[in-house]
Amino acid sequence: MKLKSIIKNCLPYGLIKHLKPLRKRNVPNICEKVFANINVIVFEEREQTINILFYGTIKDTISAGPLSVLYFANFLCEMGLNVRLLFGSHSVSEKQIRINISKFDSRFDNFCKHAEIKFLKFLETDSIEISPKDITVATYWSTAFYAKRIQSYCNNKKFIYFIQDDERIFYENGTEHVLVENTYNMNFYGFFSTELLRQHFLQENIGGFRDKNIISISQNSPSYYKLPAIDVFMKRAPKKRFVFYARSGRNCCVYAEYIIKECCKKGILTNDWEIIGLAAEESKKVEIENGIFIHLQKTKPLKTYINNLYTYDVALILMESPHYSMLPIDLALSACIVVTNIFKTKTKEALSNISANIIGTEFNVESMLESIKLAVSNSENLENRYKNAIEANFPTIDNIFNDNHKIWITNILKDLKL
Repeated sequence: MKLKSIIKNCLPYGLIKHLKPLRKRNVPNICEKVFANINVIVFEEREQTINILFYGTIKDTISAGPLSVLYFANFLCEMGLNVRLLFGSHSVSEKQIRINISKFDSRFDNFCKHAEIKFLKFLETDSIEISPKDITVATYWSTAFYAKRIQSYCNNKKFIYFIQDDERIFYENGTEHVLVENTYNMNFYGFFSTELLRQHFLQENIGGFRDKNIISISQNSPSYYKLPAIDVFMKRAPKKRFVFYARSGRNCCVYAEYIIKECCKKGILTNDWEIIGLAAEESKKVEIENGIFIHLQKTKPLKTYINNLYTYDVALILMESPHYSMLPIDLALSACIVVTNIFKTKTKEALSNISANIIGTEFNVESMLESIKLAVSNSENLENRYKNAIEANFPTIDNIFNDNHKIWITNILKDLKL
């Protein structure tokens, strides 16, 4: 018998019954979390710092969003600025975080040596020391509340909001939706993961974005593709490989699974294809049609993910969002034919301008099936796929940022000295 069970059996039933609701009451709800107090201490002598509120933590596997934040933090560090990562979780030690960051990319070596790392227990009594000339960066909607609070102690009350999607889309009408909407009404500098997303905020006038004439810029989102030499690429596996994004929650993975089943029923996908779902909650094999299986795989380390990209032939990535996410780009630039949905500023033209390997499609079953049928046909032409990947209109990791970004940051820092 486990120790927990032994202790439980030793306690009087009435006491156990009394403790259970106490345990539930101690778990803060989302409002208690985002409106939690932060003990901010201002030191005039402290070096000006860019405080980046990092949502979650950094383990040995990481998704595109957090990686984009790290590249931005590294860019600031390369500008000679003092950067501090603020985490709300102690699940990974500071030492391990530095080790994990250095594993992702050798570009982070210098950053790991010089960046500050601090953990904040927002619901407890932890304090943070800042300079009045500091600037805070929110990287996820819930962190915008903390950024606003920290920045209220600084000379300039505006914070940098690193917006990676229209987060309202991922919540039904309710508390979270309202909270996200509140963050878009705050006073901030807008830093967007893509220009398409920035244009979406302008067109929709989200939070009065257009009316307020908010100072904003977009980055050239990092892509993690790896295109091997053509002779390596041409050596394909016996079975063709179909891949889709199986991450639950934000992505339309249930819809994608249904489309895949329909493709199998109609003979668009056959036993000649290996079907793989990336970033699933668990690794397992699921039969979907007459001996055809979906091989669901959990998130893999970044290097493993990158090294496998060129082995896929056709991909289906669905997200009801104006942000095209990085997976379609990673795959297309690795010479895979990608089918992904259009949404507002994420038009067919905008997607095809990135790469001819991307097929933008309407969000209905008929269009999806036709697009996948076309993708399967296009996947046969390996030379054309490789050519499209080489000619893709997308930056490499080395030119995500440019002089415009340096000027943008420099001007914000000048405002902080007023």
